Amino acid sequence: MWKIIFYAIFCYSFIFINSQTINSDSEIENKKEPTGPCVTNLTSPNGGFHIVDTKLVQHLCYWNITANHSKGNNETIEIRIFFQYLFLHENDVVTIFKRNDDFTNDSYSLVEPIRAQNGSITIVTNESSLLIKLNGTDTSYIRRFGGYYVSI
Repeated sequence: MWKIIFYAIFCYSFIFINSQTINSDSEIENKKEPTGPCVTNLTSPNGGFHIVDTKLVQHLCYWNITANHSKGNNETIEIRIFFQYLFLHENDVVTIFKRNDDFTNDSYSLVEPIRAQNGSITIVTNESSLLIKLNGTDTSYIRRFGGYYVSI
């Protein structure tokens, strides 16, 4: 009797868990995309990024990095980012997300949020697409923000 009850609970749980899975195509369609005048899409395997608005009038700038090149069957594309210069205001925050993560919540950042840096940083990921977000509130401070990325 206990075996039948256990088996029924197991089958019900298995069916319930599998019914909760979302099709990846529909999941991508439902994701929000950053919008506005300070959004840059970078699709080449190697490239650079820099601040477009030196006074950060828009308060938010985004760089979408999507490595559009193919590798072997079992090889993954990895993006490596080198922030050449990060001269930021003390209230500025730089966060890095997986491309399809929720970029509106900084707690989903792949690394700890980068704050008030004067210098350079290298970040190595095993992601094939990333979103860099620069958030700042002070429009009087002139920032220098830029760097390079490579996908291997």
